[in-house]
Amino acid sequence: MPGPRDYLAQVACTIGLFGCVYAWLAMQRVIDRPLLVVGGLGKLAFFVSRLGFALAGDLPLMTAAQASPELLPAAIFLWWAHTAPAA
Repeated sequence: MPGPRDYLAQVACTIGLFGCVYAWLAMQRVIDRPLLVVGGLGKLAFFVSRLGFALAGDLPLMTAAQASPELLPAAIFLWWAHTAPAA
């Protein structure tokens, strides 16, 4: 993937950090609802940004299609945070 190394390193760190947070959340007896909402919104924002850039002509439309799997965990996270009883 071509691009500036500092940008690619930052993206890799962000993805790795979110992965670690999701793993940490999965091991908790009580899930931190605000943190789960942030994760869901982050996944939704990633897809929306890819779609927006694709519709503006800055990226191929395929990038939005490739980002669409992010919608499933985003929906699950946000649905669960909305419907789960308060701890």
